[in-house]
Amino acid sequence: GARLAAVDLPTFRRWAAWRLDPADHAACASADPFERHWHAYALGREAARRLREGAAVTPPSAGVAASAPGAWLDGLGEGLADLGDGEGAGPASLLVEVAAEAATVPGLSEADRARVLRAAAWSRLDGRAASWARGLGEGEPAWAAERAALAGLPVPVRRAAWWALGRRWATARTSPLAPPRALVLPHGEAAPEAFVEGLGHGLGESWGSSEAVPWPEGLPRAREAAFLRGWTEGARLRWLHPVPRPALR
Repeated sequence: GARLAAVDLPTFRRWAAWRLDPADHAACASADPFERHWHAYALGREAARRLREGAAVTPPSAGVAASAPGAWLDGLGEGLADLGDGEGAGPASLLVEVAAEAATVPGLSEADRARVLRAAAWSRLDGRAASWARGLGEGEPAWAAERAALAGLPVPVRRAAWWALGRRWATARTSPLAPPRALVLPHGEAAPEAFVEGLGHGLGESWGSSEAVPWPEGLPRAREAAFLRGWTEGARLRWLHPVPRPALR
């Protein structure tokens, strides 16, 4: 059955990645998927550093990083965000910068670049640096205000920001140590698809072992496919043998 991983991987990987040299990360011979994920993520952060220094970077084709390409992309995105101007430039400007840098990496697909941007957006939001993170308290999400704040940004950047907001909305209200409960998403019909996917990711992180999950009240059932895409990614990040498709009641 599904069990919570011993390590909080999303937190651990970010703060422990620098403890080993890149060569040590690349030498990983473990078959443990969580350990390989960490090493691949760290190598993605190293790739971000090299890219910022003007070196040529290509997606991994062999070794531990190639065995966990999503983790490598996450490391690349979070690394680029952390190496950027950060709060001095504002999170929106920083994401535009990350998008431009990701576009210089040959071999990245559109989906790959989207993942890099999502990782960067989450990195800034998780650090409470996002000026567009309003409406995430206990009150109604300020959909109109968020749309206005993001309106002038390139579409991929907007989607990444919405995804990060959805993930934060979910993780701020749930815990892996508490059973699933009914959530209310006020005016959920206004939620962009990227927000719903991020929400599913956050709930997968918290409830990835659950066979049945309450469908968020206010969220149209037509968004189920986006929700489950996010759920799958989030559940794999935190759970051993997660439930791939819970019953949505």
